[in-house]
Amino acid sequence: IEARFDQMMADGALAEARSIADLRLDPRLPAMRALGLRPLLAHLGGSMDLASAVAAAKAETRAYVKRQQTWFARNMQSWKRIAAQEMECFVADFWTFIDCSP
Repeated sequence: IEARFDQMMADGALAEARSIADLRLDPRLPAMRALGLRPLLAHLGGSMDLASAVAAAKAETRAYVKRQQTWFARNMQSWKRIAAQEMECFVADFWTFIDCSP
């Protein structure tokens, strides 16, 4: 989450937030509730420094991930869980399976 948001900032997330702010959209619109947008808009509005806005955006994202994990734990109990260490093996097997070369 940390690295992903840092990369988003490097790729122009603040400029994108500025473009969205310039549209003066209704804050109740779903697009205005995008993860990380509110803190960046607060920074652009002068009520939050950039470091605090970035920290708040990362915290929003971590909270969202936690909610997703909780939902999956409750609702997808029958799904087989795969450890990260097993994933490489499964991916290699998958690509071997779909290889259509003669």
